[in-house]
Amino acid sequence: ADQGHAVAQFNLALKYDEGEGVEVNKAKAFEWYQKAAEQGDISAQFNLAGMYFNGDGIEVNKAKAFEWYKKAADQGQVEAQLRLAGLYYRGDGVAVDKAKAFEWFHNAANQGQVDAQVTVAYLHDYGDGVEVDKAKAFEWYQRAANQGHEVAQFNLAVMYFNGDGVAVDKANAVEWYQRAANQGHAVAQFNLALLYEKGEGVAVDKAKAVEWYKKAAEQGHVAAQTKLSECYRDGVGVEKDLELSTHWLLMSKSSRV
Repeated sequence: ADQGHAVAQFNLALKYDEGEGVEVNKAKAFEWYQKAAEQGDISAQFNLAGMYFNGDGIEVNKAKAFEWYKKAADQGQVEAQLRLAGLYYRGDGVAVDKAKAFEWFHNAANQGQVDAQVTVAYLHDYGDGVEVDKAKAFEWYQRAANQGHEVAQFNLAVMYFNGDGVAVDKANAVEWYQRAANQGHAVAQFNLALLYEKGEGVAVDKAKAVEWYKKAAEQGHVAAQTKLSECYRDGVGVEKDLELSTHWLLMSKSSRV
């Protein structure tokens, strides 16, 4: 590192940063990250930006953080592109520029960064920094959903159900609600239960509806708690149980407080 080897400088900085083989020393980490970053080391540029942003080993300097994230982003570092987009979007260390934010979110999304894909979908969906384009929103939600992103899976289901950016397809809505529900997304669990109860996009199955109402209810979803109470009260998809009906009714009321 003393001889100017950029990778050695980065690795030495990382050791000081994480306290591996040496005591943690954020100031030393900062010093060596900076040396490597100035030689164009992408990882050093990214970590240096983070230290400026968080005030880690140096005083907080959002403008400097922006500068170093930009250098790493320009070299194609996907996480730097995502951070840079966030800075433009919030006006953190740079003036707010929603169009620039979209550009960098899009760059990261094209590299497969799943959070960026969801953000690009959202920006198209609501016309934030770019014109509203429901078909594009659908496309990007689908890319992220295929990577297992539960919010994207939920939003994709909603679009299929409502015919928003794609033709109405309730069977596909069920499929994507199911995927999000399996990951614990409470609203997806509730919506899936409704579809099973009503037989929309899937055969009526009251027992399945109760199963999913219960999963959402256990996460504090108020409407699911109310529906579950009604199912136990009326014996819909489950045996009547007034004690459990009362329990879930009281849970729904306490959740509203």
